[in-house]
Amino acid sequence: MKQVEFSDHVMFCNSTGNQTINLIPAMQLKIPMAIIFSTNYTEQRGLTKRLVYLMKNKGIDASTEPVNTKEEKNPTELTIKLLLCAKKYEKIIWNVSGGQKIPTIALQTAFQRRIDAGFKEDILLYLEANPPETWYYDHIYSAKQIRTNANITMEDVLYLYGYETCNNSKDKMFEIYPNPSEEALNNINLGRTALKYYMEDDYFREAFFRWMKSDEPEIKTKNDIRELLRNSLNELKPNIGSIKLKKAGYEDLENSIREIIKNLPADDIAKIGEAVRKLKIISKPEEIFTNYWNGVKNQIIDDTIKKISFNKVKLLHQEVSLSIIEELKKQIEDIGGIVQINNDKVIYKKDIEQFSSLKQGNGFLFEWMAAAYLCDEIQRNKCLKEYISQIHWSVKTKLIGSEKPDAELDLVITTKFGTFLTIELKTYDFLGDTAKAKESTTLKKSGPYGKAVIVGPLLSNMVKKNYNGNKEYPEYIEGPVRSQEDTALQNNIEYWYLDEISSKIKQKIFCA
Repeated sequence: MKQVEFSDHVMFCNSTGNQTINLIPAMQLKIPMAIIFSTNYTEQRGLTKRLVYLMKNKGIDASTEPVNTKEEKNPTELTIKLLLCAKKYEKIIWNVSGGQKIPTIALQTAFQRRIDAGFKEDILLYLEANPPETWYYDHIYSAKQIRTNANITMEDVLYLYGYETCNNSKDKMFEIYPNPSEEALNNINLGRTALKYYMEDDYFREAFFRWMKSDEPEIKTKNDIRELLRNSLNELKPNIGSIKLKKAGYEDLENSIREIIKNLPADDIAKIGEAVRKLKIISKPEEIFTNYWNGVKNQIIDDTIKKISFNKVKLLHQEVSLSIIEELKKQIEDIGGIVQINNDKVIYKKDIEQFSSLKQGNGFLFEWMAAAYLCDEIQRNKCLKEYISQIHWSVKTKLIGSEKPDAELDLVITTKFGTFLTIELKTYDFLGDTAKAKESTTLKKSGPYGKAVIVGPLLSNMVKKNYNGNKEYPEYIEGPVRSQEDTALQNNIEYWYLDEISSKIKQKIFCA
């Protein structure tokens, strides 16, 4: 299809809070000049200034015409202003996009009056958001439409809305499409390998979840275990007063010994005095019990220390064959993990020094698995390749001129129709307020048609329904992961399973 261009037209447009509707058609249609009608509101907030800057940066000769309060609120007055400005130009594209009623009325009225005056080559232009289409009309209102498509960048969109990125050397931001760095490519390749194992092997998935469990007691030394057991056993120690029969037994024994001693001849008592004195401890049953308990307690502690294995959390809940353990070991090592197995049929968390070469943990690994999934899907799908401008990983943003970051976004997809699709990746739990904040952030930074979604680590085939219609999950999936979908839905945030990325992303980019 031939590229539609209006390289001999001037665009008249209204400065607004959603400036992508002005920048994108000027870029896509190769419009060389734009006259931006700007109110005090858009001027004072820098909206017009930023649009002019970007247009000039893209090779578009942009200038502004101030609109005073009287003109802003009166379509007749604004129409007169538009027509006065139009006298200098033979061909004008009248951009009525944006949704503001008075400017829309004035621009459309001016277009019609120009047509009536003989300017038959003027064009009326309107951008539709859903689906993203650019509609344009000639002098008899014959309508034509093309898919909105301009190579606008993430930085462009942020700038139009008054934001900028603020990642530093410690918190790197990566462009992962279409121009990934070598480091980003390495991470994508790692994520791709891990994703393959994760999608195909339930043992790998179970190991992935169990290794990243963070709710185990933190035990680093033998003293940690000693203290833990001492506290527990002290809580279990019974009260001597509650052991009635045992105490009574001690008292009966004490009375019997006393009777025996009383009836012994004096000479015999002198001979066995030392031995008898040692028996007097029996008259202190509390002391005997405490000594006995301490002995038992210390023996348990010492015996446990000998047997216990630090972080002895099974990576697989059941014993499996040696071949399965060897295969799991190979998979983990294939993604840069470090494994040292000491048991042929059991593999423990402690046996894995690191799960992958991404030492930040499995949360980061999951993010790169999703990133790889996205990149591969784009390569497979011509439509996605055509309408996705960029994808960035780990984006920190701030207001222009501010020092403090205001948001962190896992994956940011910039579309060629000027919106963001932000993907937050969660391997464990998240709060509803967090989900709402991500949606709000996306709207602030890319306008009313931006979208935020949550992608969790579950696969569709990991979620079954029983005869009551209740969801059932693999044994190793814990409550916080199970509740992810419900949390998102309760807060009106879209939630995807990991293997739904392919179909869902096509819908969001209008490629399905």
